[in-house]
Amino acid sequence: QELVFKASSKVFDENDERWQAQVQALLQDLRAGGARVQQDFKAVPGAKGGVADIILALGSSGALSVAVMAFKAWLARDRNRAITLKTARTAEGEEITITGENISEAMLAKALQKIKK
Repeated sequence: QELVFKASSKVFDENDERWQAQVQALLQDLRAGGARVQQDFKAVPGAKGGVADIILALGSSGALSVAVMAFKAWLARDRNRAITLKTARTAEGEEITITGENISEAMLAKALQKIKK
């Protein structure tokens, strides 16, 4: 199963190079933990760049633990960050937004388990 998520910031535009560097750091943390991650860019009419969904494969039992640790560390570094999680099973999917203000390991693990079902 796949987990689709989008990283966002209250401070930076998603095409800002400084923001892109922060998102890449999250992806590197996930990959360093052994997670399989890829970005799916969608063009936005009239906008430079595009919107990137990030796809995390949840095939292994350790993938969820890696995601919890990486998301928690990344969100804790800046309270203006947020991660919106969405299942990839349906077009609508179920979404849960997790921010640096409401992050805890227990809450994140519970949200990821709910989406994984």
